[in-house]
Amino acid sequence: MSEENSSGPEPATRGAGARYPPAISADGGGAGDPVSQSTPHASEHTFKDTATEPVPGNGTHPLDGLSARKKRSRRPRVPRRPPIPRVVSRPRPPGYHQANTAYCAMSNFTDLYDTIHDDLRHWRERGITAEVMDWLTEQLPAWPWVNRAVGVAFVGGVPYITTDPEKLRIKRLSQHRFMLAAHLALFLSLQETFGPLLPDVELVVSTADMPTVITADYLNRTAAGEAPGVPPVLRFAKSDSYADILVPHIHFFARGFTQETLSRVQQSRERYPWGERNATLFGRFTGYDRLIDPRAPETFRRGANGTNICAPRELKPPTVSCETRKHFVHEWAPQAVAAGAPIDLLGARLDMFHHAHYKYLLNLDGQSISTRLEQLLATGSLVVKEEGGYRAFYYPLLKPHVHYKPFWRQGPEEVLDVLSWAARHDDEAAAIGARGQAFAQTYLHTRALVCYWFTIIKELSTLMRYTPARGSPEGGRNTRHWKPVAEFMEETGWAEIGEHGKALELWN
Repeated sequence: MSEENSSGPEPATRGAGARYPPAISADGGGAGDPVSQSTPHASEHTFKDTATEPVPGNGTHPLDGLSARKKRSRRPRVPRRPPIPRVVSRPRPPGYHQANTAYCAMSNFTDLYDTIHDDLRHWRERGITAEVMDWLTEQLPAWPWVNRAVGVAFVGGVPYITTDPEKLRIKRLSQHRFMLAAHLALFLSLQETFGPLLPDVELVVSTADMPTVITADYLNRTAAGEAPGVPPVLRFAKSDSYADILVPHIHFFARGFTQETLSRVQQSRERYPWGERNATLFGRFTGYDRLIDPRAPETFRRGANGTNICAPRELKPPTVSCETRKHFVHEWAPQAVAAGAPIDLLGARLDMFHHAHYKYLLNLDGQSISTRLEQLLATGSLVVKEEGGYRAFYYPLLKPHVHYKPFWRQGPEEVLDVLSWAARHDDEAAAIGARGQAFAQTYLHTRALVCYWFTIIKELSTLMRYTPARGSPEGGRNTRHWKPVAEFMEETGWAEIGEHGKALELWN
């Protein structure tokens, strides 16, 4: 995505040159039309495991041309007892795992891996020690993690749960039970996709919205009872003050981003050509407050004219809640609309596909980042993005004024300058929207995300200062729990995913 090309790259089309993996035809040949091909409805609770099919995508995969195995017909649904999804282990053609790793290394989205290199800088010198992992896994039931995390080790390409699996069944975890189970399903998919080429490694992934590892708190700590180093916690969002390691949000896989959103890009262009889109700033939002640690001042925001919209909350560590969405949507925007600003934020919700009816789409962060951003980028409209201080794994490649227009560096009223500029520079606004859409197609499709996970596992393995294994004699640390992920998923995980009516989209 070059800044020199002010008109923006030509948006991707189907077939050759497409920026995301096109669908596989039934005979395993070239690209088909994802929109016209049948995809499982969410109510069927289907787990999409197409790892036996050839790997299409942004580069030429070494196994392209192999015949895809025919899928077995699904059993009829039984009322009140929906089928439970599974990852099914199947025979692989020779070179299958090697071809997948080569695809991850040579495709046109590898710039994403720079985030991994930067995030792991805190462990380059000392590495990840058994003492740090002992401390971290013991802390997970306590604040700030409160069991919204799971420890996993890959040994011989097989994933094992290294924290108390019973904690994953706690009812009060609510949606986090699903997200943790979905991560475990992802890890089984990694096993199927890369097999023995997955290195031995141990990691902890958290589903909490707010990052937890304030870098300054952990550097140079030596006092008894305190962390013996920076704990490596993987999560989907952080800001500059945190050492959390960024990974793709599980919503990418659970909401069918590739098949349900990216596959409809061309259809969206045809239905809503730029010249016919409504020149209004459109958005719909739930009422999340921004959660801020006072030690991370880059995430603090003020309201219009510098007003204070934040208040302390009785949490530990000390936390501030900023009502950014409430302030913008219900307090500031109505006044702007009354003054004639073309803004539409209140009213009936609209399917994401039909957001493309509007030229300008508003993105406001939630408790941390908003996972709506990638969906907005895919519409080809001009995304007007709040600069909230938090970031996701792909933000370093997402450039202001190139892929989106920024606002709220100081206050929400900055959005009026963006709208004024867009009205005077319609062609440039269209070009930014096209570049944002091309960005989503290039970097945010399913296989790019799975490759990101594979790469971060490889990089983490080089930092391990012990050998992950069951028990301290073999592994060098006190591993109290060691349960195969496949076993847990059969007992609980697949049912949890099935209850949410989700069709996980992995390596397809």
